[in-house]
Amino acid sequence: MKRGSDAMHYSLAEFAYILFFLSVWAALLLYGRYQAVTVQYQSAREEISRLTEEVNYLNEVLAEKENAVVPCWRRPDKTIPEVAGVITIHSSTIYTLTRIPGKDRDAFAAPLETRDMILKTRTEAFFREEITYAREKNCYIRVRIENNTNDFSVYKGMAQILAGLGIVVVNE
Repeated sequence: MKRGSDAMHYSLAEFAYILFFLSVWAALLLYGRYQAVTVQYQSAREEISRLTEEVNYLNEVLAEKENAVVPCWRRPDKTIPEVAGVITIHSSTIYTLTRIPGKDRDAFAAPLETRDMILKTRTEAFFREEITYAREKNCYIRVRIENNTNDFSVYKGMAQILAGLGIVVVNE
């Protein structure tokens, strides 16, 4: 009888070795598949991130176009920079207009009695090309105001003049 039980133990041992190698092979197969799924997951996350950024950008563009006006600096031809110029208020009567791309300058004094009219005409003349482009392309330009005075009303008055010309004031 011993011979039969030895044969049975021998066949069980062979069966155990076969099961062991099959389980190792299955584990390697599952690990390889796990690695492939991990790579797919990472690429899908990156794609989702990229698409989310694109959707956010398109929502911004859509919100801008909702009123049919977009900033000129975002137009594809990139003719106008993000900030078209800087208006520096040195005092309630002395101003400097600066164009950003070419660094053109126009410094002038405007007496208090005719300040608003002079500011409007000088600003319109200085930024004429940009204003004309904005009207043709249905977009708006942006100008930064630097107020070197302690009087906010001078800044506010300049901002109103720019708004009347269709120029948006940027606070950077």
